[in-house]
Amino acid sequence: MGSARRTTKNATSTYDPIRFTIRAMTNESSTLDLLFEVLTPLGFRVRVTRAYWELIVTIKHPVMAGRESDVKDTLTHPEEIRLSRSDPNVYLCTCLASRCIQ
Repeated sequence: MGSARRTTKNATSTYDPIRFTIRAMTNESSTLDLLFEVLTPLGFRVRVTRAYWELIVTIKHPVMAGRESDVKDTLTHPEEIRLSRSDPNVYLCTCLASRCIQ
């Protein structure tokens, strides 16, 4: 079977169905479905819809179910902000385990 990623003809990009779904969910324009929106210390807003949060807690990070307030707190008051190694357009906000895990 193999990987879900598929190389296109020009071999400059790949198709990843999960990444495609995530991008589609993050591009939702409906504010009615907005779960939360926070301002990061870097000066940009992070908007999370209910549909995207559902993807996070069912597929990507099930352990985060019910932890919306912890995520908002970490995004607004991170202990560390670093650039993702796999995606140069993504910043990772983290907090100390003693503050975040209860």
